[in-house]
Amino acid sequence: MFLTTAFAASYASAQFNQITTVPPFGVNGTAGVTFNIKAYGHKVLIKRFWTELSGATNTFAIYYKTDSINAAPNTNTQNWILASTPSFTGTQFPGNTCNCIDSIPGILNIEIPAGKTYGFWISTVAGGLYYRAPGTGDTSFRYDGNIHINMGVGVGYGGGVPVVVTTPRQFCGRVEYSVVPNPANNASISLISSPPDAFCAGTYPI
Repeated sequence: MFLTTAFAASYASAQFNQITTVPPFGVNGTAGVTFNIKAYGHKVLIKRFWTELSGATNTFAIYYKTDSINAAPNTNTQNWILASTPSFTGTQFPGNTCNCIDSIPGILNIEIPAGKTYGFWISTVAGGLYYRAPGTGDTSFRYDGNIHINMGVGVGYGGGVPVVVTTPRQFCGRVEYSVVPNPANNASISLISSPPDAFCAGTYPI
């Protein structure tokens, strides 16, 4: 059971890593968009998304799945998990006029293990977001050394749940995340057993 929570869009931003897919900004669609995120050498926690809003009053449904998008997303036939349903009032809109993005409130804490790729779907319930149809020179891939965002053909789709088929469409926004350090190697010698009869006295070459 998921609880829809209303948020104020203005708050003090925590210090997270971030990777942004704009500019260019989008002018297409309002119903939703999909993309993949891959973690590289470390586990990461996806904290929050920003996006290009089309209006002030919004309710979004944020879904993810624990493998990559490689075909048309469908919540009826694929294992999509509903992570959050924030309702909020945006402060930066419309994005295609102000060339700006706004935060989607709420901390997600979606864990992606190192080496794994997860699919994400930001779908609108009320209000809307803009995505872009890729033009000349647009890249479908953004990488910062920790994670990448893939918005290419067969991954980046435009539209909302339960199913979308239009590709390629590119996410216009930002991903905030934190890196989880790899555990320390605490291997050590815990015991040296030296019974007297196991050794011979004397001097030996090493």
